Amino acid sequence: MFMQKINYFIFIIFTTMITFSSCTKAPIYEASITDLNGTWLPNWSYKARLNLTEEEQDFFYFLFSWGVAKSVIHLTNDIDISADEPFITFGGDGGFDVTSITQIEPDSIKVSAYQGRSREPDERLYLEFIFHFIDYNTLWIEVDYFEGNKIYGKDKLWHRISGPEESE
Repeated sequence: MFMQKINYFIFIIFTTMITFSSCTKAPIYEASITDLNGTWLPNWSYKARLNLTEEEQDFFYFLFSWGVAKSVIHLTNDIDISADEPFITFGGDGGFDVTSITQIEPDSIKVSAYQGRSREPDERLYLEFIFHFIDYNTLWIEVDYFEGNKIYGKDKLWHRISGPEESE
């Protein structure tokens, strides 16, 4: 009888722990491919600008297919996948022409792209970028070519500073 009570007590504690841990997981953001459209700042720059007015931030403004973009020279990732010729501009790393976009997980989108204007495909730099969304305005970028880089990887967040309004 005593062992039955102990087993029952252990069972209750175990199921309570499982129930509690499953309730505390944050839901996964379900991104759509058009969520990529926007201009994105790395976390360190975004945080440094939080207490500045827009005038103090010295934004440059550009027109993209999705609207007017705020940009910071050499820092912003500018993405326009809705353009006639979709592109990604990675701050100081240059621009890439998009060749394909694939939803690989509810919160992750893979973009294949190349850099270089040569007519010879073997003279271009081809890369695959995987954008992992935390929410509509926050993501991190996985790309093998920039491995070890200080701004790409799971613990390097990017924040949207402009883009189309979040769709309902």
